[in-house]
Amino acid sequence: PNAFGHGLGGDMAPPISFGGMSVTVSTQLDPADITVGEVTSANMKIRFFDTITDKNLDKVTYRVEVWRSGDLLARNLFYDLDGTLDVEIKPESGCKEMELWKCTKYYGSEHASAPEALYAEGSGRTQIKGPIFDKGGLYNIKVDIEGATSPKALLADRLSYDTFVSVAQDQDFFITTANAQEIPVVIKTYYDEVENFKFDNSD
Repeated sequence: PNAFGHGLGGDMAPPISFGGMSVTVSTQLDPADITVGEVTSANMKIRFFDTITDKNLDKVTYRVEVWRSGDLLARNLFYDLDGTLDVEIKPESGCKEMELWKCTKYYGSEHASAPEALYAEGSGRTQIKGPIFDKGGLYNIKVDIEGATSPKALLADRLSYDTFVSVAQDQDFFITTANAQEIPVVIKTYYDEVENFKFDNSD
């Protein structure tokens, strides 16, 4: 009872009252447990729905931002017909830019009725390719709902949500036993890099 926990690959923001509904955004990664270097593609599902009826709002325009450790990694508009947005994330390391978002590229079709918003034609997905999930840590997925129920219906006051997902990375260490034997140890960390790792061989 005294332990706090957090879902690894999914999160739901606190709901906001809107038009007689209690609406929120959930973010879910697939696979849910991502370790850096082991996944070349991941699906990020963002759902906008009424928590009372558990029904999606349709014809939604999303502004999606991805942040890690205070660095903006991606920002773009997306449009989805049924209220569940699927975006393929393709991690790419080696960005040389000081501002990491400048290395990010977006793929999809621009919706005629929702200018600048990308959407997926047919059964495909929109795609973000860049320095996302290429390092471990806590990622902040910020979602603003710019419009809903129609591609042309923009909200006077956008609805803003924060969700958080964790991506793991493996770190390699060695411990030295009492008889001077070195044993390799792998630590999987989801929130930050492990530093100053020490082994007490007395016990």
